[in-house]
Amino acid sequence: MEIPHNFLGLPEEFSHWKGSKIVVLPVAYGGEPVWGAGAEKGPSAMIEASKNMDPYDEILKQNTAMNIIHTGHTIEGTKPEDVIRKVRDKVTLVAGAKKFPVILGGDHSITPGAVSALKEYYPDMSVLQLDAHADLWDKYKDSVNSPACVMTRIREMKLQAVQVGIRSLSEDEKELIEKHKYDVFYMAEMKKDKSWQEKALKGLGNDVYITLDLDVLDPSIMPATGTPEPGGMLWDEILEFLELVFKRRNVIGVDITELSPIKGMIAPDYLAAKLAYRIMGLKFRN
Repeated sequence: MEIPHNFLGLPEEFSHWKGSKIVVLPVAYGGEPVWGAGAEKGPSAMIEASKNMDPYDEILKQNTAMNIIHTGHTIEGTKPEDVIRKVRDKVTLVAGAKKFPVILGGDHSITPGAVSALKEYYPDMSVLQLDAHADLWDKYKDSVNSPACVMTRIREMKLQAVQVGIRSLSEDEKELIEKHKYDVFYMAEMKKDKSWQEKALKGLGNDVYITLDLDVLDPSIMPATGTPEPGGMLWDEILEFLELVFKRRNVIGVDITELSPIKGMIAPDYLAAKLAYRIMGLKFRN
């Protein structure tokens, strides 16, 4: 019997739309990569890897799939503005049905589409960015929709935002951060200041959208991303923080982007899938 190509390879009983609490939205868009290409293959790789996971979460002590995880049709496109619009429309549908959107990218440029959709339902929402890069360019290589511009597009929506794990930025971005006193947590400082988690939480409102660029993780555990930066977060570090965020705030959606699969190396794909599943579990913890 062929395993369905949905998250976890779930049968219809646990993957239908009507009863689902969680909706996975794959976005197979490679975008305008700053460096390495291949992010359009990320969603499929995560879904394929998830089929090899046990649905029981040994840490949360629950089978999160019992909440019913529906996987939507893959969003595709060649123009960034079209893909961003499609993401916005799909997330609007999911939020309107009171379901939890988990977006699997794909290029990080898709995030403003999800944020603009959720802003209609949660006008006072804030955004938590987990990323190696500040992504505060106004334009990058003549494009306003580059992944390097994501947080600029989000801040233009007048939303509160906290940026965590940053360890690569331009001088212009640094000046912008200092001028506007943005809440930015640099990886080097996070390693020295054990209170950074509480400080980051203070910058977030009650309703929080999480955008997670996989390059926030150290390349030793996540080499399969377009712009890997040394000195990143490790598995236990990011999960400890995420657990705190879910405990203290109402997380309204999440995207996991920038997986660029490496042929013959399945561990990063599995890590990304496991991270997505743990996030679902933290949202619907027993």
